[in-house]
Amino acid sequence: MFIQRIGEYYRTNHHFSEDKVQRIEYSLEAIWNELSKVLIYSLFFFFTGNLKVFLLVYICLISIRVFAGGIHCGSYTSCLIISFVYLCICVFFPYIIRISLNVLFLLSGLSIIFALFFAPVLPKVRSLKTRKQFWILKASSVISTTIWLLIAYLYRETNMISSNLLWTIILANYQLIFPYWSYLKERRKRHGEHRNSCW
Repeated sequence: MFIQRIGEYYRTNHHFSEDKVQRIEYSLEAIWNELSKVLIYSLFFFFTGNLKVFLLVYICLISIRVFAGGIHCGSYTSCLIISFVYLCICVFFPYIIRISLNVLFLLSGLSIIFALFFAPVLPKVRSLKTRKQFWILKASSVISTTIWLLIAYLYRETNMISSNLLWTIILANYQLIFPYWSYLKERRKRHGEHRNSCW
């Protein structure tokens, strides 16, 4: 695959460390996968007449997720399917399930707390080297969530647009619980193994 060839080029000709090469490959693969998914999703939502709503929801999601992180799938196919389900919820649910905007704003407001406590949740390849990076991402995820909440509030008279954004904000931040919980379980397991090795 051409991404591995690029990694090998930097490894051989520029003597990049394995860690740097892995980061380059991860970034290129993430960009390539995301572009291909956006193309597929765009075609679907175009033919269902929801392309504009999809683009708004997608921009909202990406601008939160790039800082907060979240669930990461093990394969391209699983990521494609789960992301598709997620986007369909954000686009179609306001038309199917009518929930009061006040309730959605309350749930969205609580999502700021989730971002504050759980973000960022990143894959191992994108691990942070300093505490400063950690706090910058956490603050950025809270700020991004808050900005989108304000945008949703400004569009509150346009009920559907506001609901689309609020569903996106809720799902983007609430799903942080699951990878964070897995991280804590793994951390406790490592801690327990360390304690046992001391005996």
